[in-house]
Amino acid sequence: MRLLIAAALVLFASSLAMAVPETYQVGPYSVSFDANTNIPYQAQVLEPAVTDGLTTYNLVLSQDDQTGASISIAAFENMTDSTTYMLKNIAGLRMALYGFNATADDRTIDGREGYLVTGTATDGSEMKVFEASYWLDSIDCECGPVSVGQTSVGIRSSFPQDITENILNSLRIAEGATTGAAPAQTTMDMPPLGVTT
Repeated sequence: MRLLIAAALVLFASSLAMAVPETYQVGPYSVSFDANTNIPYQAQVLEPAVTDGLTTYNLVLSQDDQTGASISIAAFENMTDSTTYMLKNIAGLRMALYGFNATADDRTIDGREGYLVTGTATDGSEMKVFEASYWLDSIDCECGPVSVGQTSVGIRSSFPQDITENILNSLRIAEGATTGAAPAQTTMDMPPLGVTT
C-alpha cells in the first residue's frame, strides 16, 4: 500500500513539473504558455519585421512533421481598428478562400476578448488549421460602435486541436523583459503552418 501511495505521489509531482509554462522574450514582450504535450518542437524567435507604422514580433513553434504554430505581436504606431466582430468575419472569409470550411467563434484569450477560427480541409483529409486573435490594449472608441488599439496578437496553428487549445488557454503576453526565459533560436526561416496571409 505504501508503495502505491509513493508511486502516486511521484506521478503527481511529475505532472506538476510538466505544467510549468514556457516563457520566451519576443522583442519587448514576454510570451508564456503551456502546450502541455510530450511531442517535441522547436521554438524560434524571428527578427522583427518593420514596415511603415508597424513592427511585428514573431515566435514560431515547429515540429519535424511540418506542423506548428506562430504567435505574432503587431505593434502599430497609431491607433488601429480593433473591432473583434469585423476582424473575426474577415478571418473566416480568408480561411474559406484557402479552401477550408471555417467556423468562427468568440473566445477569451489572455483574459481579453478575441476570436478563434477553425478551418477544416474540404479535400477529405480532415486536416484542421486554427487562427485566433485578440488585442492587448483595445478600448471602445468615441467615434462610433468600434474599438481601437495599437497592439494585436495573432495565433496561427496547424498543431492538433488539443495542443492548440492548451496554448490558447494558457497564453500570457506582457510588455517588458522576462527572467528565466527559455532559450530559443533566432532565425529568419519560418516553417509552413498550413495558412498564410
